[in-house]
Amino acid sequence: MLLPFYACSGNLDDEGDAAEYGVPEGVLRIFADKTEIAADGVEKVTFTVVYGSSDVSDMSGMVISHERGGVVTELPEGKHEFTSTAPGEYVFTATYDYGGKKHTDNSVKVTVRSSGNQMSSGYRQKMIAMQFTSVGCVNCPILAEALKNVQKNYPDMIIPVAFHLDYDVEDPMTLSMNSRFYSRLSDKDDHSLGLPMFAFNFRKSSQPIINEYAKIVSEMELQAELYPPVCGVAVETSYDEGSGKVQIDAKFRSDVAMDARYHIFLLEDGYEYYQAGFDGDEYVHDNVLRYISSDNVLGSKIEQGKVLEPGREYVVSKSVTLDGSWNASKMRVVVAMLCSYDGGETYCSNNANECSIGESADYSYED
Repeated sequence: MLLPFYACSGNLDDEGDAAEYGVPEGVLRIFADKTEIAADGVEKVTFTVVYGSSDVSDMSGMVISHERGGVVTELPEGKHEFTSTAPGEYVFTATYDYGGKKHTDNSVKVTVRSSGNQMSSGYRQKMIAMQFTSVGCVNCPILAEALKNVQKNYPDMIIPVAFHLDYDVEDPMTLSMNSRFYSRLSDKDDHSLGLPMFAFNFRKSSQPIINEYAKIVSEMELQAELYPPVCGVAVETSYDEGSGKVQIDAKFRSDVAMDARYHIFLLEDGYEYYQAGFDGDEYVHDNVLRYISSDNVLGSKIEQGKVLEPGREYVVSKSVTLDGSWNASKMRVVVAMLCSYDGGETYCSNNANECSIGESADYSYED
């Protein structure tokens, strides 16, 4: 049962309006201010979580989860707003850890409907396949091989990106941002390194994935179903060999009115270096992340964070000077367009595209 929404202070000692919900002492329940929102990434539903006579909606230890298509996803702790660009029915519950974890004895169903001004351009989706690895990781080459097989059997569906980390030995391909991505996606409370680790689209996987081909394919198919493409990405680049400067024009279009962000990566293939667990000459490292355009794991804002107009093209230009040790002939530019499903707390890639340095890639559509 849904009751009208009341603005609450969130102070555990302040009964205030929370008492109006009539929740018995020792019981946890969740309420919503609406049960239907548009799939535009802008309209939001706000939840109130009440424990007895206290509003705990934004308290530490309160976590709201939603289930859709058999997959359970948690909102960040204390977050009680939700938006989405994926139509469907979502069932929400909450837990509250206050001297012992309590679970809501009810649930709230929210319908996310197709937006009235939503377009349907038929974009083909390409996913960012995040390979967390290290030259000191014995089992990491198995994950790399599994990703090559996924690419072979599912062409143009994934863009592998190798995030190198220092593990047992110093890794020359490590970037400082890589550990921040790892910490955000790791299930380990202390974020101590456990490698290899895999994730899609800057989103925690629905199951632990280390290097299993079948699990990677299963997660890829699940995310394609739960988070269909609502945007498209195109890339144009030019390269001046004399100066080592790469000019990048990243182009974005959205089918829905939403705020969006982006990441631009430079990757290098064919880098020969030592690798634990590889018996032979120097190992060939591919998809090595060399450059990230943003120092924020959530990406950079498109159009200063304003809501994008459906169908309109937005262009972001970047100029990057290559390190002299990088091999430009084996480098690629990857652009990912990110949107939020939790009111702006996190952003995940909805679509991506890539091209070799000096080349271009147009918007990709389903046949």
